[in-house]
Amino acid sequence: MDLLKLVALDKEDLEIVSAHLQDAVVKVGEIVWQPEDHRLVVGLNRFDWEAASSDVPAWQRRRSATSSGSLSWYSSPRSMRSF
Repeated sequence: MDLLKLVALDKEDLEIVSAHLQDAVVKVGEIVWQPEDHRLVVGLNRFDWEAASSDVPAWQRRRSATSSGSLSWYSSPRSMRSF
């Protein structure tokens, strides 16, 4: 099982990341705001499109995480709470 690492630097990159996360399942308790780094981290289980499209399809989910760094637009402590 190879690890998939994606980085979105522009609109096209974001479309690719979005496609890989489109069927992800997220639990509220796995959404974390790190105020000291201005970073939002989300733990999720994403559908493994790579395994599903292989010669012997495997229907599975992979444990994954995504984060967005340096969110300078974040302005209200009430809009994001620490879970």
